[in-house]
Amino acid sequence: MSFNGFTVASEVEIRPACHPDGVSDNTAALQAAIDQAAAVGNESCQGVVLLEPGVWRSGPLEMKSYVTLRFSAQTTLKALPEKDFVAAYIGAPSQPHEALIHAHGVTRCAIEGPEGLGEPSAVIDGTGEHWWPAAIEARGWLKNGEVERFTQAFPGIVTANGMPRPWLIELSWCSQVKMSGIKLTQSPMWTLVVRNSNEVLLEGLWVINPEYAPNTDGIDLVSSRDVTVRGCYVDTGDDNIAIKSGIKQDGAPRCEDVFISECSFGQGHGLSIGSETANGIGAINIANVVFKGTGTGIRIKSARDRGNRIGPMHARDITMQDVETAILLTCSYAGQSGVGDAVMDSLVAPLEAATPSATTPYIKDITIENLKARNIKYGVVLSGLPEAKLEQLTLKHLEVESQYGLAARYVQGAFCDCKISAKLGAPLRFGPECAIAQD
Repeated sequence: MSFNGFTVASEVEIRPACHPDGVSDNTAALQAAIDQAAAVGNESCQGVVLLEPGVWRSGPLEMKSYVTLRFSAQTTLKALPEKDFVAAYIGAPSQPHEALIHAHGVTRCAIEGPEGLGEPSAVIDGTGEHWWPAAIEARGWLKNGEVERFTQAFPGIVTANGMPRPWLIELSWCSQVKMSGIKLTQSPMWTLVVRNSNEVLLEGLWVINPEYAPNTDGIDLVSSRDVTVRGCYVDTGDDNIAIKSGIKQDGAPRCEDVFISECSFGQGHGLSIGSETANGIGAINIANVVFKGTGTGIRIKSARDRGNRIGPMHARDITMQDVETAILLTCSYAGQSGVGDAVMDSLVAPLEAATPSATTPYIKDITIENLKARNIKYGVVLSGLPEAKLEQLTLKHLEVESQYGLAARYVQGAFCDCKISAKLGAPLRFGPECAIAQD
């Protein structure tokens, strides 16, 4: 076994003292096996908990250092939703029981299924259907403007959090972590959360949640560095991948040195940087990614109350089909109003300047090249601020076939060999203070 170049000399296999009958509560036996594996694991030996085929039912589990949770083929770990779970919160410290699998301060741990191409037969199922109806109702209150109803039901919870509930898997303050060959599905809320961690490899994962399931982000990378996401498929009800660093400047690390490659995204809100960027985002690399039926393709979203320095980002060799917005880079994220031309016109309207502050977003050094997008509604949206332009933006070798083309304001950069078509309206709309060299 190798962890980002570190090879483990030996393994000790542990089998839980129970069988996966799909009915029994296996929590105690699974946690005991993890604890036993941790007792034998060290820098030269990995403790391995082997799950035989069948359906294991469990409440929340705590992962430990030097432990691998290894799934056999045709093996499912399924949450018992009534078992001691607590809600996870955006911006709050990690706590036990806020995810089906929770790891805090752990080094060199792994969760892995059998090797192979295609949809994994090893599954982690969060029984999200237990949580979604109430969450859908709470989301409806907010959509209908009944904010007070939400705040009365969930006092002290920011509306962006949604109805409080657990996540599926959380890695907090961890290092040298590997996850591979697993299908993650039916998550109560965010599916796989990596925060304040480093040296993380996520490979060959499938994340599948229904489109209607609220706040079911696929993979959230929060204030983490040296993270590789490779060969993953994500089809979900919110962001496919979200890269964040917090909504407040509280000393959390930047999220940086993230590598995303050879991934495919179905339904969902796209590959997003933000909107919580208050502690900075740096060095994001994206390559060989396919979007099909996704709400947005690549987007960077921040705002004056949650910004910092964002960039560099380099995305290349991207394919999109049936996506609503191909590229969205904005420093004034608050959603779009209107439809069609009204949206595009609003995105080139002048903005009132504000005095720069500690949370002003500065998006700089962004390159997107070799992108082909077909059947797109809104092609490219570039929206800086009068006090903080989008700077050093390079769009190179783009082919975008859209209903509404490009809208830009407060941007400095260059377009090279870009073909952006629009079936409706002008293909290129430029608002104030655009200094864009075109070749």
